[in-house]
Amino acid sequence: MATPEWLVIEVLEARALGAFDISTSSSDPFVTLSLAKRGKDVSESQRTRVAHRNRHPMFSERFAFNLSKLKDADSIKLEVFDQDYLSSDFMGKVEYPLDELLKLASKAPYSRWFALAGKRPGDKAEGELHFQASVFTEQEYMEHNTKAPVLKRDPASLHQRLAEMWLEVNLQRLGHNLVPGTSVQQADAMKQLLQDLSMEVCLGKVITVFPLRSTGMETGAGAIVLPLKQKIQIPLENCFASKAWDKKGLDEAADIRLYVKSGNEVLAKTQVPIWDVPVQTAPSTPSTPTAQAAGSGDAAAAGDGVEAKAYTRTLQTYSWKLLGEGNMDVTFTVKLLPKPPPPPQAALTASPSTAGEQPPVMVADDMTSILQGSDDREAAPLASVPPPLDLVVVDTLMAAGPQAVYRELISEDASAIKTMIADAHLTNLKIGPWSMKQHEQYAKALFRTVSYTKPLNIPFAPKSADVMEDQRVYVKEAGGFVFEKRISTNAPKGDCFFVQQQFVAVSDGKGSSKLNVSIKVNFVKSAGLLKSTIQGVALKEGETNLKTLVANARQSLLSNTAPSQIQEVLKREGVVPDAAPVAAEAAAPAAVGAPGAAVPAAAAGGVNLGKVLMVLAVALLILLHVWILMIVADIQVTLHDALASLETSSMHLARVTSSSGGSP
Repeated sequence: MATPEWLVIEVLEARALGAFDISTSSSDPFVTLSLAKRGKDVSESQRTRVAHRNRHPMFSERFAFNLSKLKDADSIKLEVFDQDYLSSDFMGKVEYPLDELLKLASKAPYSRWFALAGKRPGDKAEGELHFQASVFTEQEYMEHNTKAPVLKRDPASLHQRLAEMWLEVNLQRLGHNLVPGTSVQQADAMKQLLQDLSMEVCLGKVITVFPLRSTGMETGAGAIVLPLKQKIQIPLENCFASKAWDKKGLDEAADIRLYVKSGNEVLAKTQVPIWDVPVQTAPSTPSTPTAQAAGSGDAAAAGDGVEAKAYTRTLQTYSWKLLGEGNMDVTFTVKLLPKPPPPPQAALTASPSTAGEQPPVMVADDMTSILQGSDDREAAPLASVPPPLDLVVVDTLMAAGPQAVYRELISEDASAIKTMIADAHLTNLKIGPWSMKQHEQYAKALFRTVSYTKPLNIPFAPKSADVMEDQRVYVKEAGGFVFEKRISTNAPKGDCFFVQQQFVAVSDGKGSSKLNVSIKVNFVKSAGLLKSTIQGVALKEGETNLKTLVANARQSLLSNTAPSQIQEVLKREGVVPDAAPVAAEAAAPAAVGAPGAAVPAAAAGGVNLGKVLMVLAVALLILLHVWILMIVADIQVTLHDALASLETSSMHLARVTSSSGGSP
C-alpha cells in the first residue's frame, strides 16, 4: 500500500459514561480529537457536538488529519468532556499509538470499543468510546469525500437538503432490563408502567407524539420486553425552517430524538443523527431497493425491501423514580423517504397489526406534529410575546415546561375535557381540522373552529344556545406557546360581542414556564344599556373560571413533578417552600372544562351565557314590575280624582238643596 497521507477518525458512540450532573444523574458529553507527541498536542484539536443529557450518546462524526503535515505525531488522543455552564469537566480519554493504528487500518477500517482512562496512569474513568479509523492516500481521500460527503449540519443547509423529505421510523422492540435483586412486586409495577406508554419523536423544531401499541409483553432473562410493530412517517418541511436557534438547539438540530413517556413524564431518551440515516432516492419495490446514506454510515436491510438503518440503542434514563436502576433499550429502523410519502394506511391512533402483517403506517401531518408536541425539558424562552389583553387573569410560574402546560390547558386530550362534556351536557359537538393560514403578525398560524350546543336553564330564555369557538395557535415550540380563542354565541344579544382569551406560556430555561392568561370583551355593535352589564358579567365569570382552570392544571402538573422542582418554583415565586400551600393551591375547586377542543365559554372563562341571560331576565322582570307599579299609580290617581270630583258634586248638590228649601 502507498504511504498513507490521511487518517480519518469517525467517532461513533459512547456508553455508560459517568454522571457528572448530579441533579439529572446524567452528563452533556462531547469528544475532542488531536494528534499528539509524548502526550502533547501537535495538531489542532477538533471536537464533536454536545450530546445533551445523554450518558449513551451517538455521535457518528468524521474527522480527518493530514499526516504529511504532522510527521512528528506518535499517538491519536480522544478525550471526553462534560459541558458545563462555566467550564468542561474531564470524563476520560483514549490514547492509542499512531503507528499501530495506521498498521491495523491499512487494509480495512479498524473499529472497536475502548475503555476510557483517567488523566494519569492508573486513574479510572467510567464508560467506553467507540471509534473507527481509516487511512487513505490523497487520491483515495478525494474519492472517499466525493462518494460519502459530510452533510452540512446547520439548520439552513438541513432545510435546503431535507425539506422535501419524510422521516420514517419503524419501532420493533422496547425493553427494560431488571437489575439483580428486583422483587416480584417491583417487576409487576414495572409491567404495569410499560402497558401505557407513548413515544415522542423530535427533529429540529417539530415534535410528534403517538401512543405505543404493543403486540404483547414478554418476560424472562432479567428483562421485560414489549414487541412493537409501529411505523410512523413525519414530513420534514418545518423541522429546520426556523431562524431562531440557541446553542443547545444547534447541537441537537440534526438529532432524531426519541423519548419514551408515561403520561406527562419523560422516562428515557435516545438520539440518532440525521446524517447517519439512509435516504431513499426514488420509489422502490421489494425487488429493487434504492437507497443511499444521508451522511456517513452504512444502510442495513429493514426487511420490507427498502434499505433502512437498524439501531438498538440504550436509552438515557430521565425518571429514576419510576424506572429504578435498570436501563431501557429500543430497537428500530429509520430511513428518509422522498415526498410524497406512501398513502396512509391508518391514523395516528391505529391499532397494531397482527402477526405476519406489515405494521400500519401512521402519517403525522404537519399540524399533528406541531400540536401534539410535549416538552418537559429545558428550552430557551420565546424571543417575543404579545402584550396581555384588558384583564390579566393569571400571571404565575408553572412547575413544568411550556408543552406540558399546553397539554393540560389546551390540548383536546386534557383530562378535564371529558368531565366538562359530561357535566355541561354539551351536544352537537363538532371539532374542525387544523389548517395553516397566513397571519399579519405570525408567519404561520393554525386555525380551527369548534362548535357545540349548551343547555340553558334560565327563565324567559331559550332552552339552549349554540356556541362557536375560533381557536388559533400562533406559536408553539419548546420555548413556549401563544394560543387564542374567540368565543361567540347566538343567545340574545350574542351578536353584539365576542370574548377573546389569550394564553401565553414562556419557558424560564429551568424546566418551568411563566404563564399569562388574559381576557377581553369585544363589542362589534351597540348593546344599548346592557353593554356594561354584559361586559362586567363576562369579565367576572371569565376571571373566576380561568383561575379555577389554571389551578386544576397546576394540580395535574404537580402530581407529575419532582418535589425539588416544586420547591424551586415556590422559591422563585417568593412563597415559603412548604408542601401544604402547594397542595392547598393545587386542590382548588376543579374547573368544569379546559379551553381546548370543545370547551364551553362558561366552563373556560368565556361568556357565561346563563349569567348573562339571568341578568337580562332580571332586568326584564324589574322593568315589568316598574311598569305594573306605574299602571297601579295611574289607577290610584284616577280613582283619587274621581272621588274628589264626586265629593265636590255632592257638596254642590247639598248647597243647591239647602237654598231651594229642600225641594229637588
